Amino acid sequence: MNEQEILERIEIERQIDFLMGRERKYVKPTPKHTPQPKAEPKPNLHTRPDSLAKLFEVAASLPRTQAVQYLAKNKHAAVLQIGRCVLDPNIEFTVTVPAKYQPAMLSDQSLSLYQETRRLYLFCTDPQRESPLQNDPVKCQRRFEDMLHSLLADEASLLCQIVQKRLPIDATLLLDAYPELRHLETVNVNRPSTIATDHFRREMHEGREALEAINRQIQETEETLANLHAQKNRILQGIHRAEQIMGNAVTGGNRFSA
Repeated sequence: MNEQEILERIEIERQIDFLMGRERKYVKPTPKHTPQPKAEPKPNLHTRPDSLAKLFEVAASLPRTQAVQYLAKNKHAAVLQIGRCVLDPNIEFTVTVPAKYQPAMLSDQSLSLYQETRRLYLFCTDPQRESPLQNDPVKCQRRFEDMLHSLLADEASLLCQIVQKRLPIDATLLLDAYPELRHLETVNVNRPSTIATDHFRREMHEGREALEAINRQIQETEETLANLHAQKNRILQGIHRAEQIMGNAVTGGNRFSA
């Protein structure tokens, strides 16, 4: 059935309603409510996080300039110590990350990496401070695993990255945020690749925002189509009833005439 036929049948139904004294009121369909996804809370850039893991997580989520400013604002001896241990080529860790370990489960029973970074020298060859455990690798490994067990999961994971000479952020962010670490610029830090990484990160962020906008448009279009289909079905039902009424009227009239 094409659009013209639908309009003709609607007109027929309107005429029947008029002859029978019926009045139809159009009720606008209530659009289906679709809950919108909750936006992720924005990180608090004005207060230092309770954990170093959260501090690095926030820094990693920011554009490069803001990340440098954020790190500089939240300067802490623990962050500087981590940066030196990771970036200094003269520092090598003598412990290995265990395949499995159980971090602390409760915050009130856990230690903080803000304080525990003071003991990193125990597990590495630090030219500034000799480890008393350097001649006892078994005890050194055991002390390291004890530290892992005393930290919450996110900070324990960060500690594992540190002893593997890695960071959850670009290393050059620390060099730009803290002048104290700039003498470590000779470390294998590839600034061009870092700039490229920032570029791709921006592209990924913009791409995700564009996809979210498209998904919202698709959702709105689907709701509109659903409403149009509902209206179409109501019109077709009305046309069908009108045909039945007209058929009954014609049949009844012929029978009466006979």
